[in-house]
Amino acid sequence: MNETFSVALATYNGEKYLQEQLDSIAAQTHLPAELVVGDDGSSDKTIEILERFAETAPFPVHIMRNAENMGYSENFFNISSRCKSNWIAFCDQDDVWMETKLSKVSRIIAKNEGVGVVVHEITTVDEDLNPVNKHEMRIRFSRKIKATGGYHRLYLGLGIVFKRSLMEDIDWRLRPSYHHNGKKWAHDGWISVLSYAMTQRYLCAEPLLLYRRHTNNVFAYVHPVLSEKLTHLTKTTPGIYEFDVGISTTLSRWFENTAQNLDATAAAPYLRAASAFALVTEVYRARQKLHQRVWLGRRLLLLFKLFTTRGYLGYFRINDNIKDVIRAFVGG
Repeated sequence: MNETFSVALATYNGEKYLQEQLDSIAAQTHLPAELVVGDDGSSDKTIEILERFAETAPFPVHIMRNAENMGYSENFFNISSRCKSNWIAFCDQDDVWMETKLSKVSRIIAKNEGVGVVVHEITTVDEDLNPVNKHEMRIRFSRKIKATGGYHRLYLGLGIVFKRSLMEDIDWRLRPSYHHNGKKWAHDGWISVLSYAMTQRYLCAEPLLLYRRHTNNVFAYVHPVLSEKLTHLTKTTPGIYEFDVGISTTLSRWFENTAQNLDATAAAPYLRAASAFALVTEVYRARQKLHQRVWLGRRLLLLFKLFTTRGYLGYFRINDNIKDVIRAFVGG
């Protein structure tokens, strides 16, 4: 297990839970080579806590204070670009790592040649670390997946460990907008895109982190009740799929356009990614039509198309399958 890890930690007014997270990093059975921190203008005791920790940490701690507030995503990208190790682990300020997180990721890397991204399961907890959901990432079994294999989905950054070369080979500053809203992809969303399009990824079903959800999270957390889950499973949502069509279309065009500036060998993986996202677009478009108010025969034909093109095996989960079957027979 010779792989080295940089921990990329973004902070902003995180004094309440930060020390607990720092202690969990220091307690790793496979210590990181460094902790790189980007503070986005904290006005509480965050910097004081970080500087005190740096004095006794069993690894170098590099603290950078942003001249102006960058926002969490740009902060993460900026921190990652300064990391020196072979592998980078995103780190939020208010979670708690299992002490074996890096050692288990290191073993996964050693046993799975060619993997460029490891995504591990996480356990969602409340403010007091009481478990809420043990399968937040919905990774039911561990496996390695080739580039453009399986389905494309977005992973939470706190459960992502990735090769630094992903940041070097594709300049994150040149990443496309997130569909038509003009905003650039977030750090975890973009690494999720690259993990699908450009490298093999390993999905680890074992939770290696406690994901603390509380009212001060960047995205507030409300655990859905059963009735809400059932409503989501059965409701008609063509607009959602229209948005997904736009996202995958944008990505397909971006990878294709990027390939045009490269020689044939270098362009090959970009063209493969463009083709994969074009197929994803067609699958989303079929699902969009299925959830519109079309006649029964048309819905059944669309459902048949999704099955015969391996739409479910390739891209979606069992809930998506059930949802589409319900819509096909029940209608809008």
